[in-house]
Amino acid sequence: MARGAFAPAAPVEHVLTLDCPEAPGIVHARAGCSCRAGAR
Repeated sequence: MARGAFAPAAPVEHVLTLDCPEAPGIVHARAGCSCRAGAR
């Protein structure tokens, strides 16, 4: 690697596990919040 060059960072992976009562829209709401925060 050339001097001053940076190796690409390894991708970071996270898993979100929810434990809550069944309710319509909970996954949609959490996914929307994550997207607004910059998650993909």
